[in-house]
Amino acid sequence: MAGGRLWGTLFFLFMTFASFSTVIAVFENIIACACEDFGWDRHKACIVGGGAGAAGSALCAGLQCVSFIQPMGAGSTVLDFEDFLVSNLLLPGGSLVYLLFCVTKWGWGFDKYAAECNTGDGPKMPRWVKPYFKYAAGADRGDFGARARLKDWRQPAEGSFLWQQKKAGKENCRCCDAADPRLGR
Repeated sequence: MAGGRLWGTLFFLFMTFASFSTVIAVFENIIACACEDFGWDRHKACIVGGGAGAAGSALCAGLQCVSFIQPMGAGSTVLDFEDFLVSNLLLPGGSLVYLLFCVTKWGWGFDKYAAECNTGDGPKMPRWVKPYFKYAAGADRGDFGARARLKDWRQPAEGSFLWQQKKAGKENCRCCDAADPRLGR
């Protein structure tokens, strides 16, 4: 490609600007919430938010320096715990709360939800899905969350990098060539 280095450089430069604008928007929201909820001035909210962000980044980025933190048992890392929280508690739990809000009388209710979905042009939501949304989908969400919490978190997931390393008989971490306790000995 003619000028490939120029176009590649421009692409990553623009991606950098896009990521900075996203980070600024996210932190602005956090700071605004801290100011409103806790009555802090902007300066204090920036200091506390920046400190919390720096501590969180250090936990996620500097895994070697905080490897003594093993929240899910021997061989686990902070990122394993974060992955567990997001993938197995927050996402299924959030989808269950959203589903219950849309189909129960304590929330919006299915009839109002269906009326909103059927507003405007396009495909309409059929009425026959109400029992599925009300019973089967909720049971499925709860079952997924329960099964996720019951599996053995100390073993690497099938198909993951650690699983492939263990299957290949390698017991060292690829980044620092140190023995990795998650691969088993």
